[in-house]
Amino acid sequence: MAPTTEFLKGEDIARKVITILGFGTARAQKAGYATRFDQLIREGFPVKAGDRLKAALNLTDNQLADTLGLSPKTLQRKKKAHERLSRIESDILFRNARILAIAIEVFEDEKRAAEWMRKPQFGLGERIPFEMIQTEAGTREVEDLLGRMEYGIYS
Repeated sequence: MAPTTEFLKGEDIARKVITILGFGTARAQKAGYATRFDQLIREGFPVKAGDRLKAALNLTDNQLADTLGLSPKTLQRKKKAHERLSRIESDILFRNARILAIAIEVFEDEKRAAEWMRKPQFGLGERIPFEMIQTEAGTREVEDLLGRMEYGIYS
């Protein structure tokens, strides 16, 4: 039986996501932790939230644009115009920040978590977590591996 993934849903994870994306606590509390950021995603994240994730994961502009399903030119245009990301782009950004927050919780170190996200992992069949979390199915596999790691199950 797989370990519980309850640790993946806690308030600590929500706080880490807030920090990664650069939201003030008051703004995030406006939506409430229990809503799982639904309201903020629907409103659209500011583009600078993407820059915060980019810095946390050491991504290039092209990698961030690709992650969000945008061309680099479109991402640059949105930055210059201070546009908000769409609901879909914000949801993708949230998923990435959430998995990074969980990895930080498991590794207890931001740098180690970010490095882990960018390297092939044995427990994922030598696939790269950051690339896998671009789909919901891949995200579930990465979450499962992080859960096993949190509970000391060899992966």
